[in-house]
Amino acid sequence: YRYRKAEIDIIAFDDPFLVFVEVKSRKSKSFGYPEQAVTARKLEMIGMGIMGFQEVEDYKGPVRVDVVSILFDPTPTIEHFKDVSMD
Repeated sequence: YRYRKAEIDIIAFDDPFLVFVEVKSRKSKSFGYPEQAVTARKLEMIGMGIMGFQEVEDYKGPVRVDVVSILFDPTPTIEHFKDVSMD
């Protein structure tokens, strides 16, 4: 989903939440773990995308932000971080 400069990778429903998911992947840990790339600035942009979605779709229900981290080092490892803080 795109709203202005904000981009949301996945929007899913996990009752009762509408979940906005950021997906990050890395081939190795050379530049850190994928989830470390979800910075305060990135969370700010996700927040802007959520506000835009809520406005455009007139959605007033509860929302949550999750991060999915995929590391290919040497075999794929997937981690799901639920309810990532935007504070």
